[in-house]
Amino acid sequence: MNVVLYAGDRKYYSVLEPIAKELKKLGITYLYYFTKSTQLLFPTHPEHSKYFSYEGQIIEEEGTFISRTLNAVLPFKPDVLILARERWQPEQSIIKEFKEEWNAVVCLVEVSSHLTNNIENRLEMISRDQYPQNLVDFFFEHSSWAKERRLDCLDETYRDKIKVVGNTILCPT
Repeated sequence: MNVVLYAGDRKYYSVLEPIAKELKKLGITYLYYFTKSTQLLFPTHPEHSKYFSYEGQIIEEEGTFISRTLNAVLPFKPDVLILARERWQPEQSIIKEFKEEWNAVVCLVEVSSHLTNNIENRLEMISRDQYPQNLVDFFFEHSSWAKERRLDCLDETYRDKIKVVGNTILCPT
């Protein structure tokens, strides 16, 4: 399995870093493409691209796997994309490319919980039915309680797509 993690700023870097560490510990091939900038950066923007780095446990495959949305040559065909934001650019384009170009499984790490079921939360969740957010295969939630609150705002069709994985920020390193 070949995993790509993407973080467009320091907040999402800190959310995904424990996942990268766990992938390394498990010996899984991964590429973590990130920036530690406090501002959201776009990998395709010439002034921003120099602030992106990568690390990982990489076993290069034959062939050329060019990601236009990451502005990078990937060392392998990605099977899984993990990110922590899906409703805005550049993540929407990244999701679209990984799903349509490589048929990768797309996973979203939820970084907040809905405490109440109000109209704003409901509208936010309805946006997940819009393209390309509707290409996300799995949503990683930190608790069963948070999963149920998310389902309050969505509907039962999402039950199997939401996976309780614990709090990624608090995972042991």
